[in-house]
Amino acid sequence: MSTETKAQPLRMEFKKSTGQGSPIAIGIFSSYSFERSVLTPASAFRFTAPGVDRLIRNQIRSGDTVTISLLNPKGKLVPIMTGFVDETDTHIIPGTVEYVISGRDTLGQLVDNTAVDAQNNIINSQNITLSNLLQIILKGTRVPQTFISQQVPSSNLIVQSNAGETKINLLQRYLDICNCLVWTLPNGQVVLGKPNFTSNSAGKLTLSYTSPENNNLLEARVRRSTNLGIRQIVAQLQTFDQVNPAPFTLLNGDDDMRAVRPGLVGRSVYLPFNYAQGGDAVNQATQIGNQSLDPVNYGKSLALREMARENMKVLSVECVVKGHVNENGIPYDVDQMYEVFVEDDDVQESMYVYSLSYELTLEHGMLTRLHLCKKNTIVSGGDALPRKS
Repeated sequence: MSTETKAQPLRMEFKKSTGQGSPIAIGIFSSYSFERSVLTPASAFRFTAPGVDRLIRNQIRSGDTVTISLLNPKGKLVPIMTGFVDETDTHIIPGTVEYVISGRDTLGQLVDNTAVDAQNNIINSQNITLSNLLQIILKGTRVPQTFISQQVPSSNLIVQSNAGETKINLLQRYLDICNCLVWTLPNGQVVLGKPNFTSNSAGKLTLSYTSPENNNLLEARVRRSTNLGIRQIVAQLQTFDQVNPAPFTLLNGDDDMRAVRPGLVGRSVYLPFNYAQGGDAVNQATQIGNQSLDPVNYGKSLALREMARENMKVLSVECVVKGHVNENGIPYDVDQMYEVFVEDDDVQESMYVYSLSYELTLEHGMLTRLHLCKKNTIVSGGDALPRKS
């Protein structure tokens, strides 16, 4: 029995930023394309909506809040993305009107606004946590002020904004230090923290030639890049003194990288660092987790994060499915785990959705394109081996 899920239509609902007037909804599109990602803040959307009545078009304007929802198999509208309209593009041709709506999710506010506080002052040096920093950054924006914390460290940071940098630039400097990411939920709330690799499987993604009746993938692409992965790495404080890096070198604990290490497959990386972030020595952490900020702890943290990011390339899978909901009636989304089986390339493991795109074209109908990586990549889980192993 095929697990293919019937495609369900999408709906866009617009609300004025002032809260005045009734919501306006449209649900007829000739094409659309939008993405969600835990790696790229401010995911963009673009909808082409022919035949929208002029009275409705004239009520939709740049700056409106938009919620994109999906009608699930039970007939219930489920949000899959919330953001703001950046532009409406109406192209009038005799006999027809082309109408395009484009924008970004709520994190677009952090991309557009300079890193100042609610009173429009620069953020002066403060000893605060990453969560405190996000609270300050969200003030004075239209992003929901409450956010979800997901394994966020409580380390203190010395924070000061630099002239001209945006809110997302400021936040990103400390996300790297704290081994964290930021993305949004379908309702527009921000998630701060780490991917949830321990969540229950949301479903299966299958492409088999021996049991095609179980397939729900239209196509799959498998990329294996162990030769581009990091075999061993060390990060050391940049000083004028020469220090032997061997005792501090970490080996990649990924199973695929361990298997090819005897053949010297992969890269050996030496990563120098200094405590200045963006050229400003005041911007730094005061501790990492429960460890004091010394060159060894700081260097190890940077090395683990860099290795985890590169491990995304060791095995990455792109899956294309029909529609936007899985076999359990749940919309496909980021921060989900799936059991992936691609028989032709011997892929059979639990994998993490770090990005996906929803698409509608006249040629192929409604599709979802999922990008998956191995568990315990992207950010470090501390899964490295000491040099002597």
